[in-house]
Amino acid sequence: MGRAKKARQRGGPNAYARFAEYLVKDEWDPVVEKFLSWIDSRSKAYPGLKNTRRAYQRDLHQFLLYCSTHSIPPQSLRPRHIDDFLTTLMNEKTRVPRPLSPGSRNRKRASLSSFYRYLRQQELVSVNPVQDVRGFPKTGKLIRPLTLAEIGVIRQGCPPDDRLLLEFLLSTGVRESEAVSLDWNRVDLPKRVATVLGKGGKAREVWFSAYCAKMMTPLQQASGPVFMTRDERPLNVSMVYYRVNRLSRLLPGRNIYPHLFRHTYASLLLSQGVPLTDVRDWLGHTEISTTAGYAHAMESNREKYDAGISILEIGARERSGG
Repeated sequence: MGRAKKARQRGGPNAYARFAEYLVKDEWDPVVEKFLSWIDSRSKAYPGLKNTRRAYQRDLHQFLLYCSTHSIPPQSLRPRHIDDFLTTLMNEKTRVPRPLSPGSRNRKRASLSSFYRYLRQQELVSVNPVQDVRGFPKTGKLIRPLTLAEIGVIRQGCPPDDRLLLEFLLSTGVRESEAVSLDWNRVDLPKRVATVLGKGGKAREVWFSAYCAKMMTPLQQASGPVFMTRDERPLNVSMVYYRVNRLSRLLPGRNIYPHLFRHTYASLLLSQGVPLTDVRDWLGHTEISTTAGYAHAMESNREKYDAGISILEIGARERSGG
C-alpha cells in the first residue's frame, strides 16, 4: 500500500491534512515552489506581482487539499474536477461559512489556469484542464460610490499622514498594490503623471490632480517609495487597507476600503461624460465589461481627465481654503 493511501486511512480529524502534506511535501511541493519562484523572479521587476504570488500560494494550498480529499492526483484532474473544486469553495472568514463570490471563484480559476500553463511548459502535464472550465457569471452586486459630501467628510477627518495617500487614490483610481509599489523615479510632477505597475506587471501612465501634485511637491525625492510611514518604512497593501478602513468611523454605516476609491474615481469620471473606453484604459482594465460594472493615447485625452476630475478639485480647494 502506498504512503498516500496509508496517510488517508489513518483516520482522525487531521487525516486529510496529513495526506495533503504528503502530496505537497513528497511530490508537489518542489513543483509549487518552482512555480512560486518564477513569480518571485518576475516580482523583482514588477512589485505588484508580490500580491499575485500570495494569492497563488493560498489558492494552490486549497487546491491540493481538494485533491487529497478526493484522492485525485493533480496531473489526473479533468475539467469536471476543477468545476467541482470551484463550485464547492466556501468563505471560511465569515461567522457562518458561505459560498465564495463569483469574482473570488474566477480569480482562483485564473490562478489554477496559470499554474497548469506552467506545468505544461515544464511538460509535467499534457493538457490544461482549466481551459475548458467556464468562468462564473458575476451577480451584478451594486457598489455605491462615495458622494462628494462623503468625500468632504473623509477629507476633513483624515489624519494628516494619510492625506496624500487619500488624494492619490481618489484622483488616480489605482489599486492599493499599484500605489505602494510607486517609486519617485516614476513620478513626473510638472506633468502630473505617474507610471504604475498593474496586474501582470503591466505598466501604465495615470494622471493625478493638481491638488495632489501640490501635496507631493515638498516631499519629492529622486527615488524611493512615494508612500511611507512616519518612521520612513514603505507602506504595504495591508497598511493601506488599515489606514483607509479606519476612515469608516467618519461615516457611520459605511465601510470604507481602498477599492471603493477606485469605484468612486470611475463613477465620477463617467458621470462627467468621460467615455467608457477612456476610463477603462486609465483603470488598467482588459475588458470593458469590467469598467462598465463601475458605473488611447494619454495626451489626447488629458482635457477629458481634467474636466472629469475637476469636481474633486473644487472640493479640495474648498477644504484647504485655497
